[in-house]
Amino acid sequence: MRGCGDRKPGGVYICSKLGPYGKPLEYFIIDPPLPFDGKPFRAPIVMEEGDTKHLVFWVGAEFYPECCDYIEETREKGASKRVRPDFPIEVLTPESKMFFVHPRAIVENFTELPNPEYCPKQEAQHTDNTEYCIGHTYQLPAATPRSVGDISYTAYPAGIETNKLTFKAGTFMWLPINAIEHVLNKDGTANKNVKEKESMCKIPVSYVKG
Repeated sequence: MRGCGDRKPGGVYICSKLGPYGKPLEYFIIDPPLPFDGKPFRAPIVMEEGDTKHLVFWVGAEFYPECCDYIEETREKGASKRVRPDFPIEVLTPESKMFFVHPRAIVENFTELPNPEYCPKQEAQHTDNTEYCIGHTYQLPAATPRSVGDISYTAYPAGIETNKLTFKAGTFMWLPINAIEHVLNKDGTANKNVKEKESMCKIPVSYVKG
């Protein structure tokens, strides 16, 4: 089970699946994260780059208190983000990407934390604390191993009260979109919006049971 719970019947999920020949997850981590100045949002933001459409998703702290929770879940399970059944999935192409924003991706006063023990990019200026590193978020959990959903991973608790820290939303990771999955309704039927768009989709659409 994921940190955000089980998939919903009738849901449409934009996916980045794991594969034996893919790049390591660290390749897709944005470190340091890019500041995001917008407000929290539910539906994905469609971002255009020429003729290519990308999606920006908000990762809520109610399900993933720290952005490293979502990173490590993705490492184990891949990414799966729900959109409305009437979402224009036909505009996505194999070049489309999805980007992820978390409200606590950036610790603004990160020098209050010890030097991070882990840097996904292995940057020297990150581990010596002269530049913010997403590895700082691995210091925020209170204990290790850290659990999210049904997975656990190694964290590096700093033992500092997080209410002394200030946070900013940031874009911390991107992934390719390589699958679209539609969870069938409870009666086993597919949503008509999805069926109508399937033939126009440039990314494979599959139908799965809940």
